[in-house]
Amino acid sequence: MALGILVWLLPFLLPPLLLYAAPKKVKQSILLKLLLNDDQKPNTSLTYEKAVLPHSEIRQLAENLWIVSGSLPQPGPKFNRNMTIFRIPASKQLVLHSVVCLKPEVRKKMELLGEVTYVIVPSSMHRLDAPHYQSFYPEAKFLCPEAALEKMNGWVNIHNTVESVFHGASNLGIHFQCVEGCHEKVNELAYILSLENPEKSKALLVTDLFFNIDPNKADFVTKMIGSANGFGVTAIGQYMADNPLKIQRWIIDTLINCPGKSLIDFIIVGHGEVIEGKQNVVNALTKAATSLS
Repeated sequence: MALGILVWLLPFLLPPLLLYAAPKKVKQSILLKLLLNDDQKPNTSLTYEKAVLPHSEIRQLAENLWIVSGSLPQPGPKFNRNMTIFRIPASKQLVLHSVVCLKPEVRKKMELLGEVTYVIVPSSMHRLDAPHYQSFYPEAKFLCPEAALEKMNGWVNIHNTVESVFHGASNLGIHFQCVEGCHEKVNELAYILSLENPEKSKALLVTDLFFNIDPNKADFVTKMIGSANGFGVTAIGQYMADNPLKIQRWIIDTLINCPGKSLIDFIIVGHGEVIEGKQNVVNALTKAATSLS
């Protein structure tokens, strides 16, 4: 009887057992293939209006910085996805990061903030709504990191890379950072945004490098995949990293111990809550670095 049950269960048990026993590089390759989903094509029959999912109102963080908290298509994890709206200092030019399709009344409110000039598609995992924005804002320049360029074919017409447009562009108020220690296929950058306030403070903007999901509010799937541990690099993120200690060193050298570290007022993550306040920012980055030891 027991042998019969085992034989019946074998087809279900064998794949996870083989995956568990596989070398890290094999597991990493499978995980990247599943997450990056490079073969997926955009749904061209879906209009902007039909692509709108539940989302928040526009929330202002600083004089020239706002976010919208959107939701993910279901079924799947029920954590949010953040869209960032940044207005280039001393201008009316808006830079949108990781766009979310908005209800008409919310989109009109966004347009009152300035002119949509740049749309950053931050990685191949955050391109879902970008095609709809291209149809709505044909004059905007669509950008992505150089490493993500080949992943955008068929999804959105990329005009230039982030590195080309914002290289040394202090007048635009955006400085990009390459994160050391990540796998070469994890094609995202980190951004330092200049805020319009008397303190001339900054905001750190990331996509999937850090999550900030409260485990007490997370759904079962989010907890199961190790993405609900508060602020830090998720379990999947650590597993996909080529060298977690290099990421740790990058956090310490670039974000914690760097000149002007006390000027970072916000950390905006792709998924989860915004970290607000200089001391909270330092505490969160220290926690994230410590977890990579």
